[in-house]
Amino acid sequence: MNQREKQEEELTKKCEEINKKFNALYCLSNVLYKFSIRLEKNTIAFCMKKNNEAIELKQQSTGFRKFFNLFFNFLHGDQIKKEDIVLIDEADIHLAVPAQKEFRNFLKEFGKKVVLLLL
Repeated sequence: MNQREKQEEELTKKCEEINKKFNALYCLSNVLYKFSIRLEKNTIAFCMKKNNEAIELKQQSTGFRKFFNLFFNFLHGDQIKKEDIVLIDEADIHLAVPAQKEFRNFLKEFGKKVVLLLL
């Protein structure tokens, strides 16, 4: 196995973890999202699937796009440090009611783990 294949295998494992967290938090029982990364010769490709069909982010609902951005930029980024104060104004307004409840619970647990204040 060459270096690119090893890196791609590691990325696949990480994407599988992210897929589980994303789908659990987005909370739609009849929809399954899958994210993957392909390392090609001169490019890195980020792929998204919804129920095994390729999709584009720009064609998804406003609620999905907002959740996607929050999930990847905030929850899985490394920009938030311990004791930071984070202000979130109606982050869940475009989510379905079950997803809103799950999202709030997730934020509470996330805040406890990294010792930050969510308002």
